[in-house]
Amino acid sequence: MLSTAGSARGASLKAGSFFRVGGLPLNRSQTFLPTTRLTAGCRFLKSFNTASSKIFEQVIPKNSYADAHLKDNLKVGSFEVARIFDDEWSWKSRVDNKERVGLLQRSEMVSPEGFQPWVNAVLKQANLLVQKICQVESDMDAFYIVKRLDRLSDLLCSVIDFAEFVRSNHPSKRYAAHANQAYLQMASYMNQLNTTPQLYQALKKVLSNKEIVKHFGSEELEAANIFLRDFEKSGIHLDENKRNRFVALNDNIIELGRLFMTNLNPKEKSISFSKEELAGCESWLTPERDMTEIPTSSGYAAMVLRTAKSAATRKRMYFASNTPSNEQQDVLERLLGTRADLADLLGHESFADFFLADKVARSPESVQVFLDALSTQLRPAVRAEVNSLQGLHGPRKLEAWDQMYYSRMFEQQQLDTDKSFRAFFSVGTVVQGISDLLLQLYGIHFRPVEKIARGELWDSSVRKLEAVDDSGKVIGIIYMDLYSRAGKPNVAAHYTIQCSRCLDYDLPEEGSQSGTAGQPLLGTQITEDGHQYQIPVVVLVCGFACPTSNTPSLLGFDEVETLFHEMGHAMHSMLARTDFHNVAGTRCKMDFVEFPSIFFEQFALAPGVVDHYARHYQTGARLPLDLLRCHLKSERALRNLDTQHQIMLSVLDQRYHRLSPEQCRSPGFSADMIPSITSRYSPISSLPQPAFAFKFTHLYSYSASYYSYLLGRSLAQKVWSTAFSNVANSPASARTAGQVIRQEVLGRGGSRSPWVCLASALERFTKLENCAPGLNPADIDHLVHSDPAKAMLVAGKWGIS
Repeated sequence: MLSTAGSARGASLKAGSFFRVGGLPLNRSQTFLPTTRLTAGCRFLKSFNTASSKIFEQVIPKNSYADAHLKDNLKVGSFEVARIFDDEWSWKSRVDNKERVGLLQRSEMVSPEGFQPWVNAVLKQANLLVQKICQVESDMDAFYIVKRLDRLSDLLCSVIDFAEFVRSNHPSKRYAAHANQAYLQMASYMNQLNTTPQLYQALKKVLSNKEIVKHFGSEELEAANIFLRDFEKSGIHLDENKRNRFVALNDNIIELGRLFMTNLNPKEKSISFSKEELAGCESWLTPERDMTEIPTSSGYAAMVLRTAKSAATRKRMYFASNTPSNEQQDVLERLLGTRADLADLLGHESFADFFLADKVARSPESVQVFLDALSTQLRPAVRAEVNSLQGLHGPRKLEAWDQMYYSRMFEQQQLDTDKSFRAFFSVGTVVQGISDLLLQLYGIHFRPVEKIARGELWDSSVRKLEAVDDSGKVIGIIYMDLYSRAGKPNVAAHYTIQCSRCLDYDLPEEGSQSGTAGQPLLGTQITEDGHQYQIPVVVLVCGFACPTSNTPSLLGFDEVETLFHEMGHAMHSMLARTDFHNVAGTRCKMDFVEFPSIFFEQFALAPGVVDHYARHYQTGARLPLDLLRCHLKSERALRNLDTQHQIMLSVLDQRYHRLSPEQCRSPGFSADMIPSITSRYSPISSLPQPAFAFKFTHLYSYSASYYSYLLGRSLAQKVWSTAFSNVANSPASARTAGQVIRQEVLGRGGSRSPWVCLASALERFTKLENCAPGLNPADIDHLVHSDPAKAMLVAGKWGIS
C-alpha cells in the first residue's frame, strides 16, 4: 500500500532535505513504505510439526506452467521456501547459534553499543567526501561531483535506514535506544549539510558547464537534477534572513503536524445513549445501565454507525464524531497557512505548486484533471451501488450517516459464511506461491540461505531469503519478519536497508580511513558486462498471527493481498539496477512509488494464480474456486463507493494546499470549503456538513499527494488488464510481458520519467500475441509527448474497476 503509505517519523529533519532515504526526501521521513493492518499481537511460540506434510510433497499441478525451464527450476528444492515458514524445524536446522556476527551481518553491530563507532566512522568518511565535493579544482573533480554526492547519500542512508528499521522493530529496548540515538545524530549532521551553501554552489557550477555535463549519462543527469532541486526546496539558495525564516517555518510545520496527528478526539468526547437507542449494538456492547456513554473516537463511532438500528442514533454519532474542537480546527488551519507561507517564501503560488513540481503530476491542475476524469468514469458504477443501498434503506432519502449501516447489510448478503479459506493460505504456501510467480514473470525465485548465524537476526521468527536469477546468481536479499510480537508496530512495511548502486567509480582513498563502515552490506554482484553493484537488501514486516504448536500461521484474503503488496515494493528494490543510489528502486517519484506494489497485488487473488499455489495446510487440497469467487464478489461489492470517497478526500487535500497565505488567514476556512466539495464529489451528502478534515491525518503525511494511491491503482490495473490478466493460461506470454515490466519499469527505479517507463512498456505490449485489444496508440503518445495534464487525463479515463 507506497500505500499505501505515510509516516510521521523523523520529525527533526528539515523540509526538502536533499539526501533521500527509502525513496523519499527526508522531510517525508520515510525509510519504509507501510500499509496499515491491525492484527492481534502474540509471541512466537516453540517449534511445531505440521499435522500433515502433504502440502510439501504434492506434485506440481499439470499444465500450471507450460515453460519447461520453469518446471525444471521448480523441481529443484520445490517447496523448500514453504518449509522454512510452515515447519520451524526446517529453519532451525539452518541457524548456527555459535558463530558470532553482527545484526544483518553488519560487523559493527555485534552489540547495540556498536552504533556509535559505526556513526563515528561514517561521519569521518562523510566529512572527507564533503570536502572533496566542495573543492572542485579540476575537471576530474567536476566529473566526479554527482558520483561523490550519491556516494555521500548512500553512506549516510546506510546508517539512517538501518537505524530507522532497528528503532522501529527490534525487540530489545537497548538496541532501539542506541538506534534512535544514531538516527538523531545522523539527522543532525544531514541538517548541517542542508545548510551548507558550498555543496549547492559546487553542484550548480558544474551543471552550468556544458563541456562537463555532456559526459553525463541520462541517469547521472537525473540524479544531479534531483540533488539540485532538493537543495533548492530546502531554501539553500535564499539569503541568510530568508533561510532563517525557512527553518523557522519548517520547524513550525513539524510541531503543528505533531499536534494535528496526535489530537484526534472530536469536540464532544462521548455521547450518552439509552438501551433502546443502542439496539443492534449488542454484539459488541452490552449496556448494564439505562444510559451508556459511548466515545466518539473513530473506532467506537464506526461500530455505532455500522450496527445501530436507529437512524437518530447514527445521526448523533455521525455529527459528533466529525465535529472538531476549536483548538483542532485552529491547528489544521495554522498548519495549512504555514505551508502556504513556506511556498510563498520559495516563490511558488501555493504549497501544492511547490510540492508537485517534481512529481509525476507536475502541477495541481494536472491532479485535478485526473481526479475529475476518474470521478466521471466511475459515476455510473457509483450510482448503481448507491441505488443498491437505497433499496435496502427504503423510500426515505439515504443520508451520510446511513451509508456504513446499509453497506454492512449489503456486504453480509454477498458474503458466504464459510471462513475455512484460511486453511488454504499458510504463510509458507503464499511465500512459495510468490516465489513461483516471480520465476514465471521475471526469471527470479527465492532460495532459503543454507546457514545463518543467530546474531544476524533480531528475532527467531525472522527468515532470510536470497533472490536468485536464472543463472543461480544472488541479486538481492530479503529478510521476512512476518509475525506479531509484543511491542512490534502493527503495520505492514517494506524497509530498504541497501539500494543498488554501481561501485566502479568509488575512489579507494575516500574510504580508506573508515574501515568497514562504508562497505556494502552482504556483498556485491558483478553484472554480465563486468560492472560491480551493491546487492539490494530489504526487510518485509507484517503482523500476521503466530504459528501454534500444530498449526502454521494462516492468512485471510486481505493478509494475502498485503503480503503481495509489500513484495511488489521489494521487487522494485530487488530488480532495479541503477548506477546511482539516489534513483534506485523505490527512490522514484512519490506519486509513482505505489504502482509496482499495486500491480503485483493484482496477482494475489487472480483465480488462475490462486489455483496454482493455494493448498490446504493439512490435506494439500486446492482452494475451491467458488469460495474465492464468492469472496471477490463480496469484497468488490461497494468498491466504487470507496474509491469515490478517496477521490473526494484527494480533492480536499488539493484544495487545501492550493490556498494562498491570505486565504489561509480567513477564520474557519477549513470548514467553509467542505460543503462545496462534498456536494460535487460525495454521492451521499447531507447538510449541514461536519468538518471531518480534522481526522484526515494524511493532510500532514501526504500533503498535496493523497491522490498518489489512486494514480497507482489506475496505472497498475491498465498494465494488468493489458498484458497479465490471462497469466495462468498463457505462461509463455507472461514471461515475455514480465520481462517488459522488469526492463522498462522496475529495473529503471527513479532514473527516468515514469510516463516514459509506462509508455515504453505499453508500446511493447502491443506487439505481444496475447495483449488485450483496445490499447489506444494515442494514449501511449500522450504519456510521453504531451504536457502532464494530458497524461493524467489519460490515466483518469482508464479508471479503476
